[in-house]
Amino acid sequence: VGTYKDYQEEADLIFQAVCEVSNEKAGQGAYHRFPNLLFNIRKGDLDEYKGTCKLLHETGANNPTIYYNNCIDLERSTMGCRSSLPMNYRGTYEEDCVNTGNFMYNTINLPLLALEADGDINKFYDKLDEICEICYTSLIHRRNVVIDVVYNKHMSDFLLQKDVETGLPLWDIDRTTITIGYCGLNECLEVLYGEGGVIEYEDEGVEIIEFLNKKKQEFFERDGLRWSVIASPSESTAFRLGEINRAKYPDCPIQGKEGSYYLTNSHHIPVDSGVNWIKHIENAGKFAHLSLGGAILHIWSGEVWSDAEAIWKLNQRILEYGNPIFWAFSKVFTYCAECGFTINDKLETCPICGSKDLRLFDRVTGYYLCIDTFNNGKKQEFEDRHRHCITEKAV
Repeated sequence: VGTYKDYQEEADLIFQAVCEVSNEKAGQGAYHRFPNLLFNIRKGDLDEYKGTCKLLHETGANNPTIYYNNCIDLERSTMGCRSSLPMNYRGTYEEDCVNTGNFMYNTINLPLLALEADGDINKFYDKLDEICEICYTSLIHRRNVVIDVVYNKHMSDFLLQKDVETGLPLWDIDRTTITIGYCGLNECLEVLYGEGGVIEYEDEGVEIIEFLNKKKQEFFERDGLRWSVIASPSESTAFRLGEINRAKYPDCPIQGKEGSYYLTNSHHIPVDSGVNWIKHIENAGKFAHLSLGGAILHIWSGEVWSDAEAIWKLNQRILEYGNPIFWAFSKVFTYCAECGFTINDKLETCPICGSKDLRLFDRVTGYYLCIDTFNNGKKQEFEDRHRHCITEKAV
């Protein structure tokens, strides 16, 4: 009986319980990598440092695995490490964000198109248009295959069940997003315009992603389906595409070194850049709202301990400076398999028990995984990541 606002006290207790369990870590003593904790930020949530706002930042100050999700201007549900369903298709939360998901996407190798165009901007856009059409054909084919196996061959009747209250299917393929992804905008801009990439040629980069959005709209007008653009996570793809590009064009702009080349993720500034973290926030503000299928701002932090109130002030500044849709403060952490000691630092020997049987964790791109599981490109990216000292500057 009533609405959610009538149960604020109970909701706060649930929120408190989730934060407490998160801070207790997993049974082995390491931070929870799954399930993901995403905290939705709505208007007024960060105004005062008290109550659930204070508890959120006490949780997030030293727990590197949580995410912040901006729902101030546009309600959304966000999954995994960035994929997002904003309330911008049929206009209601129930239809756009519930009982649906991101169906599938293809990732475009932007710098390869620039290389094949020999740096000619007009040829580049011709090739980009052509590859978008190939993506369209590929994604529609895959959609039709899934429709056949789910609805005709009944290979997953669980999905065909209906919600007993709304009568809507648990999963509605007609409300899922079909998505164009992209990788390596920084290297693409270096090929087309010169050194400096996305830092120096941000406006030109915006034009490229705006082009993808125009194609997305064109596809929607063509078939009425829910098309979107995603800043692809490229957790394995950034390495694979980087290796392809360097094999075809030995002198092309690239990150890493032989055997571990990789492309800069989506629209991001290269991870080894020492530019102030404010620049990363501004970059996210420029591109995130052109990638409503999903985008993330990583602030790679080198702090072992962070001040909770400073993180609150930093989150306020993040919304003020860049208004990104999704972000995280990402720290490397070490877990001792012998005694369970965990710390936000890169260690070789456990300071508690002296063991060298340690597990090093960081975000592969979104998810936290053991570094040993990274591919060569991601291992190199891990080594290249410039770690910012953030909270002392946020005060």
